[in-house]
Amino acid sequence: LFSLDPRHPALRETLAERGRAMTVLDGTIVWMDGPAVHPLVDLDRVPVTLAGLSGIYTQNALAAAAAALAIGLPSRSVARGLTTFVLDPIKNPGRTNLFSFDRRIVVLDYAHNEAGMDGLIEILDGLRPPGREIWLAICTAGDRTDAILQGFALRAALGCDHLAIAELLPYLRGRSRDDVVAQLRRGAARAGKHDPPVYGDEMKALRGLLKGSSPGDVVSVTALAQRAQAFRWLRGKGARPLEPAAVRRLVRSGRSASP
Repeated sequence: LFSLDPRHPALRETLAERGRAMTVLDGTIVWMDGPAVHPLVDLDRVPVTLAGLSGIYTQNALAAAAAALAIGLPSRSVARGLTTFVLDPIKNPGRTNLFSFDRRIVVLDYAHNEAGMDGLIEILDGLRPPGREIWLAICTAGDRTDAILQGFALRAALGCDHLAIAELLPYLRGRSRDDVVAQLRRGAARAGKHDPPVYGDEMKALRGLLKGSSPGDVVSVTALAQRAQAFRWLRGKGARPLEPAAVRRLVRSGRSASP
């Protein structure tokens, strides 16, 4: 079993039954076998976790490591895999692809449901420098219930300073474009963000948010249909992908500034 909580009762039960457990102890991913604790790799050296910032991605890393060890891969190989898999547009497009652009942090991530949005907000908040703002444009497919669409927008609105809606016309999937926007606006209104601006597509939203934001802000779009186009546009404008070392510095500086 794996858990972010090393004291979780299920882990203790598993160890008592001579099973194995994966968790994080003092900033290190470890696996436990009975009373023995085996360090695997420091959490901030695992790029997918964003230096331990993302709880969801840390759980993914624990799950992957547990599975790899269970099929007999050497621990050294597992650690090497964890330290070399990065969240970039080549290896993992659409999953928290980070760029530095015009003194802003740009995040493209297709968070498309409530849990995904919770994970994205955790990341955006952790990357935001003290005193700066989060600008977020959301879009999602139409084949969700009204409750899911509204809950998705509610979580987005609660987690950002400026919210916008980007239309995702190729993925209406039975809904009208007006209905999708209406449901997202209803959810946002529950968080006090009434009538957020609506952009015709993801690229228009990205340009609009970058124009409205200020240096030091975090700008994010839940891009899907125009994700590849957004990558090309950012590269053409001189944006630089944020390397793992740069992400570590950002996360550490944010933690040191926390009260």
